[in-house]
Amino acid sequence: MKLKYYLRGLGIGIICTAIIMGIALSGSKKETLTDTEIIERARLLGMVMEEDTEEPDDTNSSDVRNPINEKKKDVKDKESDNSEETETEDKQEKEEQKSKEDKPENKPKSQTEGTGSKSQEMVQIEIKTGEYSDVISQKLFQAGLISDAEGFNRYLTQKGADDSLSVGVYQIPKGATQDEIIQILQENSQ
Repeated sequence: MKLKYYLRGLGIGIICTAIIMGIALSGSKKETLTDTEIIERARLLGMVMEEDTEEPDDTNSSDVRNPINEKKKDVKDKESDNSEETETEDKQEKEEQKSKEDKPENKPKSQTEGTGSKSQEMVQIEIKTGEYSDVISQKLFQAGLISDAEGFNRYLTQKGADDSLSVGVYQIPKGATQDEIIQILQENSQ
């Protein structure tokens, strides 16, 4: 076989392989997550973190200034700071919610009015650990509380409320607005 035909065939094979690989790999763009986002998703799914278990205080360990361990410590410190802030915010929200519930003007009409009024029909929705806003929107749609699950999910995302929905069982009145539903789902479970 002549050398020029061999090289021509080899070159065509390399070019074809490069084109096929370029097409195959261009469509698979993966979502990149930061370390804190990965840790938060793991907690939502119920995984136990190292900081939740007791660690022996071993300062004389064999790993001397391991950058991976330093990063883990930094992440733990940041998370503990954030968790302390959210705990105080949660306590304040609970106190405000209790004070609002005690006032009769803030109760729904079905609770404040007498027997002569129509009582609002309530729908029970349960949000479980690990459910994202798209699943919750679908549940609300199936219960007849919203008319468009995808639209409500987009609205949640635009308002930034998609990450702040609380796990629990909720009673939502039929005919509630989107903002009222979001406010109910952000409260602690009943």
